[in-house]
Amino acid sequence: MADYTGYLPQPTPETQPYFDALKHHTLMIQRCNACARAYFYPRPFCPNCFSFDTEWFQASGRGTLYSFVINYRPPPGFGVEPYVIAVVELDEGPRMMTNLVGVEPDPERISCDAPVEIVYDDVTDDVTLPRFRLVVTTTDMLPRPRPSGKPGPSGEPRPSGEPRHTSEPRHSSKPGPTGEPGPSGEPRHTSEPRHSSKPRHSGESRNPEGA
Repeated sequence: MADYTGYLPQPTPETQPYFDALKHHTLMIQRCNACARAYFYPRPFCPNCFSFDTEWFQASGRGTLYSFVINYRPPPGFGVEPYVIAVVELDEGPRMMTNLVGVEPDPERISCDAPVEIVYDDVTDDVTLPRFRLVVTTTDMLPRPRPSGKPGPSGEPRPSGEPRHTSEPRHSSKPGPTGEPGPSGEPRHTSEPRHSSKPRHSGESRNPEGA
């Protein structure tokens, strides 16, 4: 085992059975016989109904990640690398604070409600601390399928595989006099003037002078 420089717990009469079990790589927590509620941290009475009729039992060591935070400024004795502080919700119900190990301290790689399992860390000959690691399932190991389909202008295909928009413009590119095509795809105006270039009247005057 590596030299451990962090803080070590100091067991009390209430917590001694818990730490003794950890040395044997067993997670023991308490349960109330009056209300059947499991609880943690160790104490002589039930925090739910305040009954003193309690007992120790072996927990499965499995649960889900309830919450976590990444500590980028470790205190003295905890090294210099960031590490993950986590709250795990055990399958039996209680929540316990611990460390998440075996994963890069990156929020992109960790998500709440992920399944976890206990890891027994023998930090000294007399003290074992409970850590937790993510449980990798077969589904997690499969490559994620890439969306198919021809990308649209934004470069992202729609879920159906069709492009978001076609690459063709909605209107004709043939401009009108204003340079903007009309809604139907035809130019707003023809390039010819509205009126004929011929004079309105013939070259002969209607009332020639001297008639």
